[in-house]
Amino acid sequence: MTLYHATSTEHAENILENGIDIFAGRSNLDFGEGFYVTNDMTQAQDWIKSRFEGSGEILIFQVDDDVFDNYSGKSFNGNTKGWRDYVFNNRNGFSSLLEHYDYVEGPYLANPFSKAYPRDYKAKGHQVAIKNTNLANEIFLGYFGMYSIRADSQ
Repeated sequence: MTLYHATSTEHAENILENGIDIFAGRSNLDFGEGFYVTNDMTQAQDWIKSRFEGSGEILIFQVDDDVFDNYSGKSFNGNTKGWRDYVFNNRNGFSSLLEHYDYVEGPYLANPFSKAYPRDYKAKGHQVAIKNTNLANEIFLGYFGMYSIRADSQ
Protein backbone atom coordinates (compact mmCIF):
# COMPACT_ATOMS: atom_id res chain seq x y z
CA MET A 1 0.00 0.00 0.00
CA THR A 2 1.20 3.51 -0.76
CA LEU A 3 0.76 6.29 1.79
CA TYR A 4 1.46 10.00 1.29
CA HIS A 5 2.34 12.70 3.81
CA ALA A 6 2.06 16.31 2.63
CA THR A 7 4.20 18.80 4.52
CA SER A 8 6.51 21.80 4.29
CA THR A 9 10.04 21.36 2.95
CA GLU A 10 11.46 22.09 6.41
CA HIS A 11 9.30 19.44 8.08
CA ALA A 12 10.04 16.89 5.35
CA GLU A 13 13.77 17.35 5.90
CA ASN A 14 13.27 16.94 9.66
CA ILE A 15 11.27 13.72 9.19
CA LEU A 16 13.89 12.26 6.85
CA GLU A 17 16.69 13.16 9.26
CA ASN A 18 15.02 12.22 12.57
CA GLY A 19 12.15 9.88 11.72
CA ILE A 20 8.44 10.34 12.31
CA ASP A 21 7.48 12.16 15.50
CA ILE A 22 3.80 11.47 16.22
CA PHE A 23 3.78 14.35 18.72
CA ALA A 24 5.09 17.02 16.32
CA GLY A 25 1.71 18.16 14.99
CA ARG A 26 -1.17 20.02 16.59
CA SER A 27 -3.44 18.08 18.92
CA ASN A 28 -6.70 19.74 17.86
CA LEU A 29 -6.95 18.04 14.47
CA ASP A 30 -9.73 15.73 13.26
CA PHE A 31 -8.31 12.61 14.88
CA GLY A 32 -6.15 14.34 17.47
CA GLU A 33 -2.40 14.26 17.75
CA GLY A 34 -0.58 12.03 15.29
CA PHE A 35 1.26 11.71 12.00
CA TYR A 36 -1.29 12.08 9.19
CA VAL A 37 -1.12 10.23 5.89
CA THR A 38 -3.51 9.52 3.04
CA ASN A 39 -3.75 6.91 0.31
CA ASP A 40 -4.72 9.60 -2.22
CA MET A 41 -1.86 11.37 -4.05
CA THR A 42 -4.22 14.02 -5.49
CA GLN A 43 -5.44 14.87 -2.01
CA ALA A 44 -1.83 15.23 -0.82
CA GLN A 45 -1.08 17.55 -3.77
CA ASP A 46 -4.17 19.64 -3.02
CA TRP A 47 -3.10 19.88 0.62
CA ILE A 48 0.27 21.36 -0.41
CA LYS A 49 -1.37 23.79 -2.82
CA SER A 50 -3.76 25.07 -0.13
CA ARG A 51 -1.06 25.41 2.53
CA PHE A 52 2.63 26.17 2.77
CA GLU A 53 2.21 29.01 0.22
CA GLY A 54 1.68 26.36 -2.47
CA SER A 55 5.13 24.78 -2.08
CA GLY A 56 6.06 21.67 -0.15
CA GLU A 57 6.91 18.02 -0.20
CA ILE A 58 4.96 14.80 -0.37
CA LEU A 59 6.73 11.97 1.40
CA ILE A 60 5.87 8.62 -0.15
CA PHE A 61 5.83 5.42 1.88
CA GLN A 62 5.41 1.89 0.52
CA VAL A 63 4.23 -0.43 3.29
CA ASP A 64 2.82 -3.93 3.47
CA ASP A 65 -0.96 -4.14 3.19
CA ASP A 66 -1.07 -5.73 6.64
CA VAL A 67 0.99 -3.02 8.40
CA PHE A 68 -2.00 -2.06 10.57
CA ASP A 69 -3.00 -5.61 11.51
CA ASN A 70 -1.06 -5.78 14.80
CA TYR A 71 -2.33 -2.43 16.05
CA SER A 72 -5.63 -1.25 17.50
CA GLY A 73 -7.46 1.09 15.19
CA LYS A 74 -10.69 2.86 14.52
CA SER A 75 -12.09 3.28 11.02
CA PHE A 76 -14.89 5.65 10.10
CA ASN A 77 -16.75 5.12 6.84
CA GLY A 78 -18.12 8.47 5.77
CA ASN A 79 -20.00 11.20 7.54
CA THR A 80 -21.46 9.17 10.40
CA LYS A 81 -22.54 10.43 13.81
CA GLY A 82 -19.57 8.56 15.31
CA TRP A 83 -17.15 10.36 12.96
CA ARG A 84 -18.74 13.77 13.64
CA ASP A 85 -18.58 13.24 17.42
CA TYR A 86 -14.97 12.04 17.28
CA VAL A 87 -13.86 15.00 15.15
CA PHE A 88 -15.82 17.48 17.28
CA ASN A 89 -14.24 16.19 20.50
CA ASN A 90 -10.70 16.30 19.09
CA ARG A 91 -11.06 19.73 17.54
CA ASN A 92 -12.52 21.16 20.74
CA GLY A 93 -9.95 19.82 23.18
CA PHE A 94 -11.92 16.89 24.55
CA SER A 95 -9.61 14.16 23.24
CA SER A 96 -8.98 12.89 26.79
CA LEU A 97 -12.60 11.74 26.85
CA LEU A 98 -12.11 9.52 23.80
CA GLU A 99 -10.97 5.95 23.54
CA HIS A 100 -7.34 5.77 22.45
CA TYR A 101 -6.17 3.92 19.34
CA ASP A 102 -2.86 3.26 17.59
CA TYR A 103 -4.37 4.72 14.41
CA VAL A 104 -7.62 6.31 13.31
CA GLU A 105 -8.80 6.26 9.70
CA GLY A 106 -11.61 8.01 7.87
CA PRO A 107 -12.55 11.16 5.97
CA TYR A 108 -11.24 14.58 6.87
CA LEU A 109 -13.33 17.56 7.90
CA ALA A 110 -13.80 19.58 4.70
CA ASN A 111 -15.12 22.71 6.44
CA PRO A 112 -12.87 23.05 9.52
CA PHE A 113 -12.99 26.83 9.71
CA SER A 114 -16.74 27.17 9.66
CA LYS A 115 -18.49 27.45 12.99
CA ALA A 116 -20.58 24.48 11.95
CA TYR A 117 -22.21 22.26 14.50
CA PRO A 118 -21.20 18.61 14.10
CA ARG A 119 -24.42 17.87 12.22
CA ASP A 120 -23.21 20.34 9.55
CA TYR A 121 -19.73 18.86 9.19
CA LYS A 122 -18.72 17.92 5.67
CA ALA A 123 -16.63 14.77 5.24
CA LYS A 124 -14.22 14.41 2.34
CA GLY A 125 -11.34 12.26 1.19
CA HIS A 126 -9.23 9.90 3.29
CA GLN A 127 -6.76 10.26 6.14
CA VAL A 128 -5.05 8.07 8.68
CA ALA A 129 -3.68 9.48 11.93
CA ILE A 130 -0.77 7.37 13.14
CA LYS A 131 -0.80 7.61 16.94
CA ASN A 132 1.66 4.86 17.93
CA THR A 133 5.44 5.30 17.72
CA ASN A 134 6.11 1.67 16.75
CA LEU A 135 3.60 1.89 13.90
CA ALA A 136 5.14 5.20 12.82
CA ASN A 137 8.56 3.54 12.76
CA GLU A 138 7.23 0.73 10.56
CA ILE A 139 5.81 3.28 8.14
CA PHE A 140 9.05 5.26 8.14
CA LEU A 141 10.98 2.12 7.16
CA GLY A 142 8.83 2.07 4.03
CA TYR A 143 10.07 5.49 2.87
CA PHE A 144 10.09 5.34 -0.91
CA GLY A 145 10.77 8.88 -2.05
CA MET A 146 9.68 12.48 -2.10
CA TYR A 147 7.66 14.50 -4.59
CA SER A 148 8.20 18.27 -4.58
CA ILE A 149 5.59 20.87 -5.44
CA ARG A 150 6.63 24.47 -6.07
CA ALA A 151 4.20 27.37 -6.27
CA ASP A 152 6.01 28.86 -9.28
CA SER A 153 5.64 25.64 -11.31
CA GLN A 154 1.87 25.24 -10.95
